[in-house]
Amino acid sequence: MYYIGIDIGSTASKVAVYDESKNDFIELFMIPTGWSGVEAANRILSMLEEKNINKTNSYFVGTGYGRVSIEYADKTLTEITCHARGANFLFDNLNGTLIDIGGQDTKIIKIKNSKVENFMMNDKCSAGTGRFIELMANSLGCSIPILIEEAQKCTKTDIVISSMCTVFAETEIISLKASGKQKSEIAYAIINSVANKVASLCGKFKDDTYFLTGGLSNFDYLIKDLEKTLGGKVITNKDGQYAGAIGAAIIGLEKNSNNNDTEKTNEKNDNTATDNKQKVLIITFNTTTDVMRAEKTFKNIMTENSRTLGKIVSTPNEISAGCGLSWESEIDLKDYLINILNENEIEYDKSYEINKI
Repeated sequence: MYYIGIDIGSTASKVAVYDESKNDFIELFMIPTGWSGVEAANRILSMLEEKNINKTNSYFVGTGYGRVSIEYADKTLTEITCHARGANFLFDNLNGTLIDIGGQDTKIIKIKNSKVENFMMNDKCSAGTGRFIELMANSLGCSIPILIEEAQKCTKTDIVISSMCTVFAETEIISLKASGKQKSEIAYAIINSVANKVASLCGKFKDDTYFLTGGLSNFDYLIKDLEKTLGGKVITNKDGQYAGAIGAAIIGLEKNSNNNDTEKTNEKNDNTATDNKQKVLIITFNTTTDVMRAEKTFKNIMTENSRTLGKIVSTPNEISAGCGLSWESEIDLKDYLINILNENEIEYDKSYEINKI
C-alpha cells in the first residue's frame, strides 16, 4: 500500500510517496502548480500512475492552498496540521517554533510535545513570503537564487526597504535603482526586510531555536539573516520544502492503520469467553515519528530472521497515553523489544500488559 501526500501550493505542488512494504518514503518530487490546481493534481496522478501507483493501491491525502483541487483525495487536511506532522518527522520529536515560508503565506506554528499548541498565519499580505521575494527579484531582473547571491556580496549599506506592502516596496526599489544604488545593496535590503517581517510574526512565539521549512529553507544566507533578526538558532532540513506533503502522507498512514488494525488473532469460544482472554503487550510512544522508527526497525529484524515481532495498532481505549499509535506484540517478547528500542535510541512511553479477546 502506498500513502501519498500532495501539497498543492500557490507556486509549487509537492508530492511525498510512502511505501508501506518498505516502511519509508520512496519518492519526493514537485511540479509547478501553474494556473490551475486541478490540472496540477491530475498531472501528479498521471505521473504516479506511470509508476504503477494508482487509486487502487494507494491512499491519497491532500493539503495546501489548493487541496480542494485534488478530486481523487481520500482525505484533505489543513496546512497547519500537515506541516506540523511533517516537521515532526523531519526534525525528530520537534519542540519549538516552526516557520514555514510559503509562496502565498508565512506560517508560524508553536509545537509542544509534537503537537500544535498555537499558530498564526500571514495570509492577508505577501510581505515576508516567497511571493514577495519573487516579485522583488523580478524588479531587479533576476531569479531568487541570483537575488540571494547578490545580497551576499553586500558588506555594508544604509538601504532599508521600509514598506511592507509589496506594491510600495517595489516602488522603493525602482527609486533605489534610479538613484544609482548597487544591485547587491538592494538585494541585501530585500532579504533583510523579509527576515524582519518573519521575526515580527514570531514575536509571540519567541524561542531559542526555530525550525524552518518551505521553498526558501535551503538558502544558507537567508537562514543566517533570520538567525540574526530572531536572536536564535534556525535549523533546516534538505527536504523541508516537502514538510506538508510528508505530513499528509504520515497522517494517511495513521488513519488507515486505525481502520485496518481490526484483525482478530484469538479464537473465541462462546461458552468460555472470559477464559479465552489473552494478555498482549502494548508499547506506547510519545510521537508518531518514534512509532514509525520502531516499526521500521522491528520489520527489518522480522525480514532478516523470519520472526513475527508484532504490528502497529491504534492505542487501546483503556490506555490514555502516547500519540495514538502503539506496538502490539506477545508478552514474552517484552524485554527483547525494549532492548531493541534502547539499542536503536528509539524513545517509547510505557509498556502495558492488557487483556485482549
